[in-house]
Amino acid sequence: MGCIMLMISIIGFQAITNIYDLNRLSQSCLYLSVCLIGTFFENWQGQKVIDSNEKLYHSIYNMKWYEMSCATKKLVILIMLRSLRPTQITAGKIIVMSYENFSAVIRMSSSYFMLLRSVQTT
Repeated sequence: MGCIMLMISIIGFQAITNIYDLNRLSQSCLYLSVCLIGTFFENWQGQKVIDSNEKLYHSIYNMKWYEMSCATKKLVILIMLRSLRPTQITAGKIIVMSYENFSAVIRMSSSYFMLLRSVQTT
Protein backbone atom coordinates (compact mmCIF):
# COMPACT_ATOMS: atom_id res chain seq x y z
CA MET A 1 0.00 0.00 0.00
CA GLY A 2 2.89 2.33 0.69
CA CYS A 3 4.27 1.78 -2.80
CA ILE A 4 0.85 2.32 -4.34
CA MET A 5 0.47 5.52 -2.33
CA LEU A 6 3.78 6.85 -3.65
CA MET A 7 2.97 5.72 -7.20
CA ILE A 8 -0.35 7.56 -7.16
CA SER A 9 1.35 10.71 -5.89
CA ILE A 10 4.13 10.60 -8.45
CA ILE A 11 1.85 9.74 -11.37
CA GLY A 12 -0.50 12.57 -10.38
CA PHE A 13 2.48 14.91 -10.25
CA GLN A 14 3.62 13.74 -13.69
CA ALA A 15 0.14 14.32 -15.07
CA ILE A 16 0.13 17.90 -13.75
CA THR A 17 3.64 18.68 -15.02
CA ASN A 18 2.88 17.25 -18.48
CA ILE A 19 -0.47 18.97 -18.89
CA TYR A 20 0.47 20.48 -22.26
CA ASP A 21 1.77 17.20 -23.74
CA LEU A 22 -1.51 15.42 -24.48
CA ASN A 23 0.09 12.02 -25.16
CA ARG A 24 1.99 11.89 -21.85
CA LEU A 25 -0.98 13.35 -19.99
CA SER A 26 -3.28 10.62 -21.29
CA GLN A 27 -0.72 7.92 -20.38
CA SER A 28 -0.38 9.30 -16.87
CA CYS A 29 -4.13 9.59 -16.39
CA LEU A 30 -4.68 6.04 -17.67
CA TYR A 31 -2.01 4.61 -15.37
CA LEU A 32 -3.35 6.63 -12.44
CA SER A 33 -6.89 5.39 -12.99
CA VAL A 34 -5.68 1.77 -13.24
CA CYS A 35 -3.82 2.13 -9.93
CA LEU A 36 -6.85 3.68 -8.24
CA ILE A 37 -9.29 1.10 -9.58
CA GLY A 38 -7.00 -1.81 -8.67
CA THR A 39 -6.51 -0.48 -5.16
CA PHE A 40 -10.23 0.09 -4.74
CA PHE A 41 -11.16 -3.44 -5.79
CA GLU A 42 -8.54 -4.97 -3.48
CA ASN A 43 -9.97 -3.05 -0.54
CA TRP A 44 -13.55 -3.67 -1.66
CA GLN A 45 -13.09 -7.43 -1.38
CA GLY A 46 -11.69 -7.03 2.12
CA GLN A 47 -14.65 -4.85 3.12
CA LYS A 48 -17.07 -7.47 1.78
CA VAL A 49 -15.47 -10.08 4.06
CA ILE A 50 -15.76 -7.76 7.07
CA ASP A 51 -19.41 -6.99 6.29
CA SER A 52 -20.26 -10.68 5.79
CA ASN A 53 -18.76 -11.53 9.18
CA GLU A 54 -20.91 -8.89 10.88
CA LYS A 55 -23.99 -10.05 8.98
CA LEU A 56 -23.36 -13.64 10.08
CA TYR A 57 -23.36 -12.67 13.75
CA HIS A 58 -26.60 -10.70 13.47
CA SER A 59 -28.29 -13.45 11.45
CA ILE A 60 -27.43 -16.09 14.02
CA TYR A 61 -28.50 -13.84 16.87
CA ASN A 62 -31.88 -13.16 15.26
CA MET A 63 -32.73 -16.78 14.45
CA LYS A 64 -34.97 -18.88 16.71
CA TRP A 65 -32.13 -20.57 18.57
CA TYR A 66 -34.29 -21.06 21.65
CA GLU A 67 -36.40 -23.62 19.77
CA MET A 68 -33.41 -25.81 18.87
CA SER A 69 -32.01 -28.87 20.61
CA CYS A 70 -29.39 -28.49 23.31
CA ALA A 71 -26.55 -29.73 21.06
CA THR A 72 -27.51 -27.28 18.33
CA LYS A 73 -27.66 -24.41 20.84
CA LYS A 74 -24.07 -25.16 21.85
CA LEU A 75 -22.98 -25.09 18.22
CA VAL A 76 -24.80 -21.80 17.67
CA ILE A 77 -22.97 -20.30 20.67
CA LEU A 78 -19.64 -21.46 19.25
CA ILE A 79 -20.45 -19.90 15.87
CA MET A 80 -21.46 -16.63 17.53
CA LEU A 81 -18.27 -16.54 19.59
CA ARG A 82 -16.18 -17.16 16.47
CA SER A 83 -17.99 -14.49 14.51
CA LEU A 84 -17.24 -11.93 17.25
CA ARG A 85 -13.58 -12.15 16.26
CA PRO A 86 -13.25 -10.03 13.12
CA THR A 87 -12.50 -11.88 9.90
CA GLN A 88 -10.32 -9.69 7.72
CA ILE A 89 -8.16 -9.85 4.63
CA THR A 90 -4.77 -8.39 5.36
CA ALA A 91 -1.75 -7.52 3.29
CA GLY A 92 1.18 -9.23 4.96
CA LYS A 93 -0.66 -9.28 8.31
CA ILE A 94 0.04 -5.55 8.50
CA ILE A 95 -2.68 -3.68 6.63
CA VAL A 96 -6.36 -4.56 6.83
CA MET A 97 -8.05 -4.30 3.44
CA SER A 98 -11.14 -2.12 3.89
CA TYR A 99 -12.77 1.10 2.75
CA GLU A 100 -11.11 2.85 5.66
CA ASN A 101 -7.68 1.79 4.41
CA PHE A 102 -8.52 2.86 0.85
CA SER A 103 -9.56 6.26 2.14
CA ALA A 104 -6.32 6.59 4.10
CA VAL A 105 -4.26 5.70 1.01
CA ILE A 106 -6.07 8.32 -1.07
CA ARG A 107 -5.67 10.96 1.65
CA MET A 108 -1.95 10.28 2.03
CA SER A 109 -1.45 10.19 -1.75
CA SER A 110 -3.10 13.56 -2.13
CA SER A 111 -0.98 14.96 0.70
CA TYR A 112 2.22 13.77 -0.96
CA PHE A 113 0.96 15.07 -4.29
CA MET A 114 0.37 18.52 -2.79
CA LEU A 115 3.83 18.40 -1.20
CA LEU A 116 5.42 17.61 -4.55
CA ARG A 117 3.35 20.34 -6.19
CA SER A 118 4.40 22.96 -3.63
CA VAL A 119 8.07 22.00 -3.93
CA GLN A 120 7.88 22.19 -7.72
CA THR A 121 6.50 25.74 -7.78
CA THR A 122 9.15 27.17 -5.44
